Amino acid sequence: MVEVTLKSKRKVKIKLLSVDQVDECKDTPEIIFLQDGTQTIKNVHKAKTAWLRFGIGGGDFEDRNGEKIAINGYVHDDVIMQLSEAEKDELVTAIQDNQFVKKKKP
Repeated sequence: MVEVTLKSKRKVKIKLLSVDQVDECKDTPEIIFLQDGTQTIKNVHKAKTAWLRFGIGGGDFEDRNGEKIAINGYVHDDVIMQLSEAEKDELVTAIQDNQFVKKKKP
C-alpha cells in the first residue's frame, strides 16, 4: 500500500488493484455517439466511485461519532461521502497512477 497526502492534507492509503478490478473501472464509462455528430459520456460518476471503492485502503476517515473508520476490504459510503469532489478527482488520479509496477532502481 502507498500513502498519499491530498492537497486538502487528508492522508489516504492506496491499494494495488487486480487486473480485473482495473478493467472493471476502465470499462464503466460509455461514450455515446449521437446522429448529429455530438457525443456524451455516461457513467462517469460510477467509474469514479469504482476507482475509490477498489483503491482506498485506509486513511483519515471518521464516522459520525468521530471514531476512525477501519477499512477492512470494502470502502463504505460513509468514507466516500466525506470526500469533496476535488479530493475525489485527485484521489482517483493517484489511484490510477499507483497501479503500475514500479521497477526498483539498482
